[in-house]
Amino acid sequence: MKKRLKPVLPPAPEVIRALLADLDNDLFAIRKAAETQLRELGERAGTALHEALKAQPTLESRRRIEALLAVLESHAPLAGERLRAQRAVHVLERIGTADAREILERLSRGVQSARLTQAAKDAVARLAP
Repeated sequence: MKKRLKPVLPPAPEVIRALLADLDNDLFAIRKAAETQLRELGERAGTALHEALKAQPTLESRRRIEALLAVLESHAPLAGERLRAQRAVHVLERIGTADAREILERLSRGVQSARLTQAAKDAVARLAP
């Protein structure tokens, strides 16, 4: 598991900045492409989207950011690799060894808005003496 489970890492800041700027571009195609790319980044972009909202973006950007966050926060069912990672967190917590705890602590340092990060943080907290 140590080799396969990786923390959810944020995308490069310059990529996020460019995509957020493109949400307010004059060309619809560029706005739509930026929105699509941010949706594909999923949880990895969550923290940056929340921060962008705090910066009082234009109405167009605000609308798109809020729509993206609504999708991210909808708590859609997990599937595929994300589901396997969540299950691995549960298994590691049940194992409870020092090695398992080390993996959970590494996973808990991922992007704050990611479900995997939150699940790992919760598991580490429950394992605390």
